[in-house]
Amino acid sequence: MQVFCRSRARKFTLPTIQTSVRDRCLHVSQTELRSVAESHPYSAGSDLDLQFTPETGPSRPLSIHVVKPFEPFTSAVALLVRPRSSIDANALGLPSLFVVKISDRRYSNRDGFLPWSPALEASLQAAVEYTKEGKKCSPELEETWDMEVQLYEFKQRCHDREVAAYLYLRTLQGQDIPFLYGTFRFPFSLAQGSSGFPRRNNMTTPILDYAEGLAFEYIDGMNMGEVQPDVDIPRADIERTSENTLQIMKRLRDLYALHKECRPQNVMIRRQYPHNPVLIDFGQTNVKLPHMSVQKWKEYTENIDEIKDMRYALSRAGVHVESPVREWEDRFLGYAFFNDFVERRSQAWREQFHDPVFGGPLDVMQVVDGKRIRWQAARWKLKAGVKEAYDHRCD
Repeated sequence: MQVFCRSRARKFTLPTIQTSVRDRCLHVSQTELRSVAESHPYSAGSDLDLQFTPETGPSRPLSIHVVKPFEPFTSAVALLVRPRSSIDANALGLPSLFVVKISDRRYSNRDGFLPWSPALEASLQAAVEYTKEGKKCSPELEETWDMEVQLYEFKQRCHDREVAAYLYLRTLQGQDIPFLYGTFRFPFSLAQGSSGFPRRNNMTTPILDYAEGLAFEYIDGMNMGEVQPDVDIPRADIERTSENTLQIMKRLRDLYALHKECRPQNVMIRRQYPHNPVLIDFGQTNVKLPHMSVQKWKEYTENIDEIKDMRYALSRAGVHVESPVREWEDRFLGYAFFNDFVERRSQAWREQFHDPVFGGPLDVMQVVDGKRIRWQAARWKLKAGVKEAYDHRCD
């Protein structure tokens, strides 16, 4: 079977090797797995050598020092770093602290895949090294390789989308989204945990040899999923930040971009007053392509409302004042559900958005399918001028 790992890799046929290698990676003990997780090359104090490419200008080597890994790693490895050389940093336009995000399939989220281990890497490396011998690959190893390629290609797609999104949203960088300093390639051969096996041929295999990454502005703050109102930051400031987050979502909509990850964890709130929000994580983002018309984009996004989605997510996280809803009537029960919705909220919330109804219709008992049911009149109405949840409050 032939496999192709992106345009930079060569097409090759998987060879036959001893299945005992894969068996070893399938039966790695929990102790070994913990040892692998704890011994990754990204711990605080580690040094990494990158091939860095700024947005403008040629690529050049850059050595960085890991200040803090943001663990647990999720879709990629995220690190707070500083340049080891101020001369190199100045030449590349880098600050004294910044964040790097590395699409390393080994140490980032591997849910649904074999846990990474040196035995797994050895089996993949052997498959590449023995390619020219023309041996037939065992079904077990072939499946292992195919799964690893799928994982690699998924993470690479996320990286490519994120870079494309940052470039597309250049006008928002440094304020609504982090500033992008550039991209880089991280060679595994220079780091702990690399394949590090002798080469019997000159094949270069991206999946085993390096990971792509990007470097962007460090946001000193916390995400909106972890901030505690009136403990970390005053509640009024957090709620204002939440409203400003909806403004960011509106700007994305106006620029024909879909974030596709509307979660409070993807909104950073700066520690420094006025605690402005910064939207992060663009690995799933879609943007309008140059050849696509505005009409086609609007048709594509017709049923998507990320302002509403983010408002709901922030409300569920308790960092956004929940939007009111207009009165709605059930066919048989009248306004019973609406009354219950309003009355389960706090008194302060009700007074902010609703007025009580006096002198309106009375409740009515009616018979439906032989059962007596109370049709309930509305006890509340939306205040004049208040926008409801289905309005764009930031429009």
